[in-house]
Amino acid sequence: MCAKQTRSGKHVASLVEDNLLRLHDPASGVVMKSVNSKIAGKMAIGRGTLAVQYCEQDNFGDGENGWFYGVLLVNDETLEPITKLMGHLAEVWDIALSTDMSTVVSGSGDKTVCIWARNGEGEFVCEKVLRDNGVVYAVDISPNDELLAFGGSDTNIWVYTLADVTALLYATLEGHIQDVNSISFSPDSTILCSGSSDKSLRLWRVVDRVQIISLDNAHGECINAVVYSPLGGLIASCSDDSTIKVWSKLLELKHVIEFSDIIHNWTLSVSFSTCGTHLLSTHGKYPGNRHTIISTPTPSFKTYNTVVIPTILLLKQNFIPWGDNRVTLYENKQEVPTFESALELCGYLITHELQGILVEVFAYAFGVKILYQPKKPGKQS
Repeated sequence: MCAKQTRSGKHVASLVEDNLLRLHDPASGVVMKSVNSKIAGKMAIGRGTLAVQYCEQDNFGDGENGWFYGVLLVNDETLEPITKLMGHLAEVWDIALSTDMSTVVSGSGDKTVCIWARNGEGEFVCEKVLRDNGVVYAVDISPNDELLAFGGSDTNIWVYTLADVTALLYATLEGHIQDVNSISFSPDSTILCSGSSDKSLRLWRVVDRVQIISLDNAHGECINAVVYSPLGGLIASCSDDSTIKVWSKLLELKHVIEFSDIIHNWTLSVSFSTCGTHLLSTHGKYPGNRHTIISTPTPSFKTYNTVVIPTILLLKQNFIPWGDNRVTLYENKQEVPTFESALELCGYLITHELQGILVEVFAYAFGVKILYQPKKPGKQS
């Protein structure tokens, strides 16, 4: 079960127990589109793409219980299918996408990891199969697209290079004593965070293959997910103990978000919104198998409320070349923001060493790619 905001920030995508992949309006939660993915589980977010677990009837008798498993790629605005990557003999537990969308990685209950790469025709083919000693529950690709990490029921984390399809073993990280359920690379690709059924969180410095922090009993129950914030300053984790915990990048506890056992039981997944202002989580209630998606403002982000949100709104309406026809943000129309005032706010963020927030503002307001081309002044006659 999973809920994540799309890369553009236009929608929240969810996949829960009814096997429906949904796109929600992030402000109201209203379902805009939905499609049957045939299986519920984790998803990965890419540029213009959602990747979800998929299964179809096995006509050759090789699959598990008569089914064949893989990954379905769909458009993140229309949910129209892009392609299917079929090749696993058991359920796919996790998926990762490279930043440039040239590589898809899937980890499965068949104890394999498939590396799918684009061929000369632009189609994905399975270039490499890595074998594990147990079920693969977690996979991730470093943001610089150089490393692949995966872990699962054998308790180890395996790190491979992705420089080419040979995928050479780079490191074996040993320390957890139960299933590794989730892993997440830091935005600068130097640190790997892992969460396990042994209730511990661990940080690994990848370059020299060492564990730098081990936090036992980080949660009261099995840890289901860990994720870095967009800028890497925070780590969020969730657990069967019905909590989300927000940590510093050195695993210093900052906040605990508790959910009532009367309404919500296990906290199954957690992710940060595109610009880090909210946490998206899914919750399961048993018996009954009812699931809930919750959006929670990220604690301690007062700067977002007082600076970032107004800046986003102002920029979205005023990021145009100098000129007239400014659009007011206020219903009473007593104050009309200008492009110059937007620049002042940007200057404030930079001079107060909040450049990272400025990047998030632009990414949220305009999408991943920002293109500003002011009009050239006309030639003097």
